[in-house]
Amino acid sequence: MTAQATLFKPKPTGITLRPYQQEAIDAVYRYFEKETGNPLIVLPAGTGKSLVIASFTKSAIEFFPETRILMLTHVKELIGQNLKHLVGLWPEAPVGVYSAGLGSYDTDDQILYAGIQSLHRAVERVGHIDIVVVDEAHLISKKDESMYGSVFTALRLINPKVKVVGLTATDYRLDSGYIHEGDDTLFSKVVYEADIGEMIEQGYLLPPRSKKTKTELSTEGVKKRGKEFIESQLIKAVNTDPLNNAICDEIIELGADRKSWLLFCTGIDHSENIAKILNERGISGHAITSKTSKTDRARWIDQLTSGEITFLSNANVLTTGFDSPRTDLIALIRPTESTSLYVQMICRGDRLFPGLADFLVLDFAKNVSRHGPLDDLLIKRPPEGKGGGEAPMKFCPECSEIVYAAVRICPACAFEFPPPVTKLSSTASGEALLKADRKPEVVAVTNIRYERHKKNGKPDSMRVTYYAGIRNFTEWVAFESAPKWARSWWWKRAPGTRPPMDVTDALARTAELKTPARLSVIKDGKYYKILSQEIADDRDDTAPPCQPHTVFQNG
Repeated sequence: MTAQATLFKPKPTGITLRPYQQEAIDAVYRYFEKETGNPLIVLPAGTGKSLVIASFTKSAIEFFPETRILMLTHVKELIGQNLKHLVGLWPEAPVGVYSAGLGSYDTDDQILYAGIQSLHRAVERVGHIDIVVVDEAHLISKKDESMYGSVFTALRLINPKVKVVGLTATDYRLDSGYIHEGDDTLFSKVVYEADIGEMIEQGYLLPPRSKKTKTELSTEGVKKRGKEFIESQLIKAVNTDPLNNAICDEIIELGADRKSWLLFCTGIDHSENIAKILNERGISGHAITSKTSKTDRARWIDQLTSGEITFLSNANVLTTGFDSPRTDLIALIRPTESTSLYVQMICRGDRLFPGLADFLVLDFAKNVSRHGPLDDLLIKRPPEGKGGGEAPMKFCPECSEIVYAAVRICPACAFEFPPPVTKLSSTASGEALLKADRKPEVVAVTNIRYERHKKNGKPDSMRVTYYAGIRNFTEWVAFESAPKWARSWWWKRAPGTRPPMDVTDALARTAELKTPARLSVIKDGKYYKILSQEIADDRDDTAPPCQPHTVFQNG
């Protein structure tokens, strides 16, 4: 072990891997026995990726003593964190460090822990590598000219058989969806994935809790670049005195029983303004940004970790590589289209800590609605081609005219649709952070529409849209591809009648169907799933009045 590596050496400890950690390592070896690509391990933040990396590295060299391993990541904090676990597990590991941020430039050790920014111009000095282990693998771009791309290209020139093992908590990117899907992907498949819901249920992570906030940040009018909000426009929209004061008041109120707060803000000024308001209200803490000195950053993080201060606000700093297990409140004051960033922010609070039963998430930015619960995320896949799909439509409550969603005045009856709610709202998101926390909702049906639904390569189905005021809920009845379920669906609404054989027959006979008075629905990602229906009865005086249904033969 080099002198530099000993700087990170903790006291050796008896370490026993958790079952899922060992399963992840075993999955990599099973993959290498049968396949030739590059495997990916997906472990939620807080479940011990550093220990998995250390144990895999040790076992690989024990099995194959001549193996040379390179561990790559993007921040010095993760290099140090990963290295501590390796030398704690294996005190005499033949390991060196190549990182400008850590002041070390080792190149000859059998195991090398390195930062991608430092190493990408010095690969030739490192020489032959058999296995590259990449922490935070979702940061690898598909572009060959990227820093990771240039490193892999250089390593393959030296050893064409070099293998890459990736580890990440978020195996997707904003610009390209899952990092193991599509053309020209580095990783061939996910060989092991630990579900965050199961990790919480098994007691390896703290469960998140949420409270509905009164204040909500609006992104109306904020344009996007590269599928993410343009930061300058976003800052202008959210960094205002009324919003900042309202948000700080709510954090103080809702977090009164919480002792260690981590606040994610939009930009440097926003982070500093939030910190200033909290300080003025007697709450101790600091704003950490890219302008913060290394000395202050380290000192303030230590103060939060020790409990000396109550909060840290930050802008694009305290996500990957940051670990403060005392954290029991996360405030999202930064809207983002990046599912990965959303998960990374929330999961700064999921570490186990004595005395903590859960952590509180206050979402002022509608991120939970945008991305879904942590264990049922809405991962955006890139479109296969331009165009296609259906333009969003809505239903005029006055005359039943179907119009485009952007229309403000109904062309048939001149009904004026209400404008969207912006800026401050009294009904901010109280979305569930885990699937199990989602609760069904009962809605009254005010209108119903039947139409033909076409899908390439499959028989037509009947799309049924239920309207509850300005909201709508949809289900599809497939008489040809799912006849058993379709017959059951029909008989509940038209008992004693002959079920249709196809959509054409069904649409001609919708007058036979009784209309549901109420639906039980539950949020499922961006949309709602219909759990059950209460069928209206002629004798049911409590059923709300329902307008005549509409039938579309050609949909």
